[in-house]
Amino acid sequence: MEGEIRIEEAAEEAEELLIIEQKIAEYQKLLQQKQKLTEKLKEKEQQIIKEIEQKYSLNRKELQEAIAAKREESNIIFTAIDIMQNEGEAILNNNHRRHAEFRQLLRKANLIQKFNKIPISMLKSIISIETVKEYVLEVEEQKKQSELKRIKETIRTGRLSENTKYALEYIASNSPTDKQYMQHMKSVKKLTTADSNRIRWYLLHKKYIERINGRLTITDKGKVRLSE
Repeated sequence: MEGEIRIEEAAEEAEELLIIEQKIAEYQKLLQQKQKLTEKLKEKEQQIIKEIEQKYSLNRKELQEAIAAKREESNIIFTAIDIMQNEGEAILNNNHRRHAEFRQLLRKANLIQKFNKIPISMLKSIISIETVKEYVLEVEEQKKQSELKRIKETIRTGRLSENTKYALEYIASNSPTDKQYMQHMKSVKKLTTADSNRIRWYLLHKKYIERINGRLTITDKGKVRLSE
């Protein structure tokens, strides 16, 4: 009996060990995939940084300086204006006591101006510069919060958003198929598939539109909503 118990215990432990080894193998595979993906992204990152330098005249170091300057943009602008108002043209004299400070402010303002022209999609591809990654996350969070605020405001006031109203008007005039609706919203309003789907779902949910013979059609309730 004692021998049987030990055999069962050994079998259970062996099975447990096998599971652990499988998990280790899976983990090692994930690490390899991570390494390959990281190397691939780094290659793309170098191409992006080179393109930014060519198109926007900002190198790796200047990118970080531009983000730091952008965080104090208001202060830079107000300080530069204050110096110009108080010192006038004299500030252009190299010997002026605040000339160096003014030139530094102008340099920062120039960095910000160049940086503002860079599409956020390019910045997302930069994974090795922490300040750039932090900036992208901040922009995405601000965008998210702005959209939540807009949605809450729309719900609170009961108003249709501009894109939702446009979608309802388009459906009222054309009774499109789902495919035609998606293509139109992407082409004319530049909406993503997710946003177009969200608007369509909302209109269907509120019974402002319905599907008839495979076409999106405005309902009487939708006509009333559109006229409000």
